[in-house]
Amino acid sequence: MENPLDTPQTSPVASQLSEEGKASVRGSLGWMRFAGILFLAAGGVLLLAGLGLMLLVGNIGGNFFSPYQRGETLFANLSALLYIVLAVFSGALGFLLIKVSDSFKRYLTNSVGSQLDGALNRQKLFWKSAGIMFIAGVVLCIAFALVFAMMLLAY
Repeated sequence: MENPLDTPQTSPVASQLSEEGKASVRGSLGWMRFAGILFLAAGGVLLLAGLGLMLLVGNIGGNFFSPYQRGETLFANLSALLYIVLAVFSGALGFLLIKVSDSFKRYLTNSVGSQLDGALNRQKLFWKSAGIMFIAGVVLCIAFALVFAMMLLAY
């Protein structure tokens, strides 16, 4: 017996939402866009924090802005790098979520089944990327904490 989940439905009926489903998607479009903008804003704040930290320790602008000697602040350099990586993760997720919102909006405007398929594929990409970036972020934070603990023990 063939598993119906293994063979995707390709008929036009399978790629349509009920009116209740469309209303649910319509109600979530603004929230998806809002969350995407918040991800972008958080990425911008993290990027500014990372660049500000680099400026403070003298990696940008030389020692003019920095009360520290270059190379003296390994922890601050690692912190700045972590902030910048997390900023890229956050910005990428924000961009993807806004694209998901746009895809669903296009589907609701035209009600073409292939546009629903595209919107759902983008949503799948968002969640897959979010999971991968979350795991990578946790690993980076754990590695950062271990490096910090080793630095504290060395002093």
